[in-house]
Amino acid sequence: MDENYYVLDDLSGRLRPVEWAARVVKAYHTYQAERVVAEVNQGGDMVESTLRVMDPRISYKGVRASKGKNGAGRACSRTV
Repeated sequence: MDENYYVLDDLSGRLRPVEWAARVVKAYHTYQAERVVAEVNQGGDMVESTLRVMDPRISYKGVRASKGKNGAGRACSRTV
């Protein structure tokens, strides 16, 4: 295992909470992820509770952004 992060899929879109949560849970299982990591600066409780409705056993960690985001690479967190 290396220290790099990779984009496996782009599942973005204009979705209702139940729709994006379903996508996240499906990707979590499809890619056999260890954890879902989501930025919680605004709406973090909603993110976790929506995911838990879809799958209460999902491994989840909320993180807070501390710096500006200039590109997709900055969205990755090494705190996982």
